[in-house]
Amino acid sequence: METMYDHYDEIQLQLGCKDDMDARLSERNDFESIYYKALSKVHGMLTDYSKSTEQANSASSRINLINYLQFNWLEFRDTFNTLIHSNDDIDKINKFHYLRASLGETDAVVVTILTKFIRKNLESTLTSAQMFLRKWRSNKCQRTSEPNQDCVDLNIGVADPSKTLGLSWNVLTNELFVPICATKANNNTKRSMLSLMSQVFDPLGSLAPCVIMMKMLLQQFWLNKISWDEQLPADVAKLWSDIMNKLRALHNLRVRRHVVCESYSFIDLHIFTDASKVAYGTCSYVRSGDHSGNIQVRLLLVKSLVAPLKLTTIPRVELCGALVGACLYAKIVGSLRAQVRQVILWIDSTTVLSWLKMHPAKLQPFFRNRVAKILEKIRNYTWRHVPTNENLADHISREVDSKTINGFDLWWSGPIYLRCEVSEWPSNHKPSILYQRLNLKLFYMQL
Repeated sequence: METMYDHYDEIQLQLGCKDDMDARLSERNDFESIYYKALSKVHGMLTDYSKSTEQANSASSRINLINYLQFNWLEFRDTFNTLIHSNDDIDKINKFHYLRASLGETDAVVVTILTKFIRKNLESTLTSAQMFLRKWRSNKCQRTSEPNQDCVDLNIGVADPSKTLGLSWNVLTNELFVPICATKANNNTKRSMLSLMSQVFDPLGSLAPCVIMMKMLLQQFWLNKISWDEQLPADVAKLWSDIMNKLRALHNLRVRRHVVCESYSFIDLHIFTDASKVAYGTCSYVRSGDHSGNIQVRLLLVKSLVAPLKLTTIPRVELCGALVGACLYAKIVGSLRAQVRQVILWIDSTTVLSWLKMHPAKLQPFFRNRVAKILEKIRNYTWRHVPTNENLADHISREVDSKTINGFDLWWSGPIYLRCEVSEWPSNHKPSILYQRLNLKLFYMQL
């Protein structure tokens, strides 16, 4: 409105008004009268709105106020979006009721409310198929306790671990572990080896540095065309016996189920890939931080494979490892409930990095197909170079002693530089600043 008033005379000239000065003054007076009336009305509306806002803030609102100092907005957003907002079976009215009921509580109570909704929805779905749920397990007892519950209580012991997708889960400590019942076989044959090897079920791949040797040994059996019931050579039988003795130490290994920090403000995903002549693979880490600046890094998922029997070059295997890393990223993002802020992929091969910067049409078929798949899955995320001695995926192709992996903090908590500022990360094909300082400190200690 003020702009219209300032440009009134200019607009009148453009419209070709009469040259009569009295007529022009009369029209201007009419315009100013209308302008000031409208301006006064707008000011009155704004004043009434500000008063009503102050009254609403001072009075008790229908929706309870949120204690934002105790409320984890990101966790609530990710949980509510997955369980309620994206659920097509809930109409908009009920979605609003769930939102209204949960906003007046802390984040822990919100998750409990949403968890009870999942339980009720799951029970009704399975009941319609005459499948009645009898047992619930949770690391939060109040989420499974339901008053006036019409079901049979099968007490399986609170402290007893429960199996979850082949893993054992300790509810009290919220830790996962792989039960190892490796016993010495009566016959050292390929059949008995495969039977014992299949007992180590590790869907998360956390034990990849320990079990990769078993996969490579089995591959050698196929290469040497050893039959199923043929006795193994003495040297191979001794090597297998040593592997099984070390494998029993994994029974005491415990993996923390919670991978993000409390009241996180962001979540980043870091994926490392590497390859050698015998094996290749990738490992992923979740980097999370809170508003106080605390950074936590935890191992999330690992995928390991043995190298193909057909002889090939290391850069080719490195490219296959990068493709596995891209597939692992797609699997993680499709499964995670939380929203990932940024994704960074690390590799120590400059040759593969140069291929990923080229257009796939300029490459040979082997490279073109794999680079195209990588770019399709990763899109515009960042690939960074990491020195070989700082690449955590390098441990996948190098055996780690089963007796020491429990205290191998570098494997479980990631590299030190991920808990620091971005400026201290490896860049321009140079080691990180922290790694240089560590090497310098070890050098002086040796002197």
